[in-house]
Amino acid sequence: MMNTDIFLERAKLLLEQNRNKDAIQQLQQVLQQEPQNDSALSLMGRCLYNQKKYDEGIGVIKQAIAIRADEDYRHRGSLGGR
Repeated sequence: MMNTDIFLERAKLLLEQNRNKDAIQQLQQVLQQEPQNDSALSLMGRCLYNQKKYDEGIGVIKQAIAIRADEDYRHRGSLGGR
């Protein structure tokens, strides 16, 4: 089993560089191992949204929120304040 934290950190850095496609590749590695990883889902949603895949991005972020409904504040910034 791989350390998913490394992939999450890479994805965050790639997202900051607006390299959404590359970030998605990293996040897919995480989600293959941990399909319910709310952080990866939240970042994935943001990447999709940035690629103008609005409905898909919002849907993925809603999945992340559903996993940690008691902590939905963690995902509020996922769309950059939108």
